[in-house]
Formats: sequence, structure tokens, C-alpha cells
Amino acid sequence: MDTQEQDLVQGLAATAVQEVAPEEMLMFQRTADTFFDDPDRLQATQSTNDEPLGFGVDLAVTLIAPVALAVATDVVKYLFEELKKRFADETTDGIVSLLKRMFRNNEAGDSTTEQSAPTVTFDKDEIARVRALAVEKAMTLGLPADEAQLLGDSMAGSMLGDVI
Repeated sequence: MDTQEQDLVQGLAATAVQEVAPEEMLMFQRTADTFFDDPDRLQATQSTNDEPLGFGVDLAVTLIAPVALAVATDVVKYLFEELKKRFADETTDGIVSLLKRMFRNNEAGDSTTEQSAPTVTFDKDEIARVRALAVEKAMTLGLPADEAQLLGDSMAGSMLGDVI
């Protein structure tokens, strides 16, 4: 994953963590750095840790931030592929620019790309697909259903500025 894609994933995940688990924002940057160093580590850890550690108490705490980063990675990849289908003539940088605009993560210095980029709109079904993708991925990574739903809502909500 290149730096621009990492920035998109990190921005989307940070927004979700801020909404769902703001107490994790203090460590978010460190969590993101660790995640991007080895993104596959989270899934490997989740599959080998089926049982929580403890003293006879069934209590397991799953941090939202690493799951949000993994979910955001899948959401960005999915949307990138969808936009490539819609805008076949657009370059990779152009697609990334569209995603930046959509997630409101524009960088002030890139006004030429922003002005020439087409507008992106999504219908309710497309947003629902992104939400379902996010919820499914979060639950696969061990997030409880209620938190997975909140994370999915946040990911889908990031797209609501451009709904038709």
C-alpha cells in the first residue's frame, strides 16, 4: 500500500475511532504505525487467539483502532475498484484524489487535481454495501456485533456527503 492509500485508510479509520471509541485516539497514531508495518498481523493474531486470557472470567476486550484500520483498508480498496470501473480513463492518482475528496481529507496544496476531478456520488444501495462490508470484516476480526454495527455506520457515514 502506498503512502496516499495509507493516508486515506488512516483518515477513515481515525474518523471511525473518534466516533466509536474516542478513548483510543491517544494511541491511534502508534496503532496505525504498527498496523501499516504489518497489516496481516491483526488477522493472524485474531485467528490464533480464540480464547481470552483471564482467571475464569469470560471477559475479552477488543480494541477498535486496529480493527478500524483493517476495515478501512478493505473499504478503501473496494471503493477504489468501484471508482476505477466508473472512471476508466482516470489515473490512479485521479482515483485517489476522488477518494480524498469523498472522505473530506483533501490536502490544501492540490487544487489543480481537485478542480479537474469529476464529482463522485453514491446511491443508498452502494452505501449499504460498504456498510455491510465493514460490519462483516469487523465481526470476522472479533469485534462484538454492536461495535461492528457502529463501525459500519461510521464507514458508511463518511460517504454521505455524496449521496444521490
